[in-house]
Amino acid sequence: MISSTPVKSSFIIHISRPVKALIRKFSLALLFILAISGIIIGKIDSPITNDIRTKITDIASPVIGAMSAPVNFISNFKESMQSYFFVHKKNEDLVKENERLKTKLINLSGLAYENERLKELLNYTEQLKYNYISAKVVGNTSGPFYSSVIINAGKPHNVKKGQAVVNEEGLVGRIIEVGEKSSRVLLLTDINSNIPVITSRSREPAIMSGNNNEMPRLRYLSNETKTEELEVVKTSGDGDVYPYGLHVGVIKIDASGARYVQPFVELHKLEHLSVIDYSG
Repeated sequence: MISSTPVKSSFIIHISRPVKALIRKFSLALLFILAISGIIIGKIDSPITNDIRTKITDIASPVIGAMSAPVNFISNFKESMQSYFFVHKKNEDLVKENERLKTKLINLSGLAYENERLKELLNYTEQLKYNYISAKVVGNTSGPFYSSVIINAGKPHNVKKGQAVVNEEGLVGRIIEVGEKSSRVLLLTDINSNIPVITSRSREPAIMSGNNNEMPRLRYLSNETKTEELEVVKTSGDGDVYPYGLHVGVIKIDASGARYVQPFVELHKLEHLSVIDYSG
């Protein structure tokens, strides 16, 4: 969009020029007449002519000052308007620059957040002491009766059916389908998910069964279970499907005494995942 500032400034200059020129011409004519009169009178050296010359000067001074006032006003007005439009344009430029810097800051913040999550994921997988394959979630295929996501890693990346999948917070699920460029991950909340787990304090084994809700249920606990609210649950390693010690979540107990697991992972916010190459 073309700025209106140069147009406004040019209009003021265009209007002020003829007015100033007319005033200058009139002032020059008056000064010329007064100058000629002063020269003639100045040739006559007498008290009378001196007195006349003084009076002419006294009369001419305010007239010349009055004639100069409009010129000075127009000049000052022009300079003021030019300064105003200059400042206005500079302000517009600063606003645009501020918006550009805001956008850049938002982009940098997004990159910093993503890098931080990747570092956390790297640190977590390094602690596991297993080989792993990095992948990114490219699609969410969850529905009313199933919970799964698609990742951008497949057979060429050595992804295999049954492998556990984690992020920096803990267990996400396991691989159920493998293609050339992508794979499907069954989330731990899916009704088809059954994971052998163990409680961290009471050391009680159980099966965590998905129910298509936010919190899978703990099954096959002993009748004298001593599990408590907020007790941490980890994979037990039984069945050689999931390696031992993967963080899963904490226990929640409802009014009937049923035990559920609140996952550590925010399954609706999955981005970067790691597929664990575990052979049992």
